[in-house]
Amino acid sequence: MILMMGVAGSGKGTQCELLAARLGYAHISSGNLVREFASDEQRTRMLQGLYLTDDDIVAMFEGALKKAPDANKVILDGIPRTIKQAEYLFAGSARGRWHLEAAIILDIAPEVVRKRMLERGRVDDTDTAITARIQEFQQQTLPVIDFLKQHGVTVFVIDGSQGIEAVRRLIDQDVAAVGLAVS
Repeated sequence: MILMMGVAGSGKGTQCELLAARLGYAHISSGNLVREFASDEQRTRMLQGLYLTDDDIVAMFEGALKKAPDANKVILDGIPRTIKQAEYLFAGSARGRWHLEAAIILDIAPEVVRKRMLERGRVDDTDTAITARIQEFQQQTLPVIDFLKQHGVTVFVIDGSQGIEAVRRLIDQDVAAVGLAVS
């Protein structure tokens, strides 16, 4: 299992799709799950730029993981966002449900994120929502990176502001460093 992390608009989804295809892994995106399975109340929270609760996200991922052919061959896009979500992943790993191979962090400046998100034109990509997502990422998710390191997960930080191909090449190097063959 590989974790792909970064603020919304950092390019996680694009890079997850590319990496999943090269590795033969399933790509499970929190954003896609939320857009597909969220209730009206949850959608309202999203439109305000707020994330769903840990329990909501874990339940959605649990369902998606059950559908994956091999939980070890999954790239998680957008989880863990919080320490509680990271603890859920470590608990599953401790029970032998999956192995956490690495975390790839796409680091990108807030102004680049804002520009990218406004250009992609999603209904939930309002200026207010983008600001809220950036703040929540900084407050909730950045501490998760230290938590992962403290628990022995190999963490790679990549400059996500580069072009798609440059980021892809860096990811391939990092994935190869943990022993995975990228085709």
